[in-house]
Amino acid sequence: MFFAKYIYRMRLFNSNSLKDKRSIRSSIIKKVQHKYNIAIAEVGDQDVHNSLLLACANVSYDQVNLEKTYYSILDLIETYDLEVYETNYLEY
Repeated sequence: MFFAKYIYRMRLFNSNSLKDKRSIRSSIIKKVQHKYNIAIAEVGDQDVHNSLLLACANVSYDQVNLEKTYYSILDLIETYDLEVYETNYLEY
């Protein structure tokens, strides 16, 4: 069994308040949880309205599946009006 942690740091373009950020964050989290059934949460930059730091945890019997999920989530996140400028993939 394999475990992976994904970290995505992004810059939000149309977020002028924490309320705007919350709306974007909630939408991303709901879509990722629904589609991939993995744990995801905001883990940093919580009081910065134009920056978002999300982390995901995933468990699988297959390492290839973990990596595919990482890139699929990245593709899903990039459909929003934001820039993903730092990612990290850690596998255990």
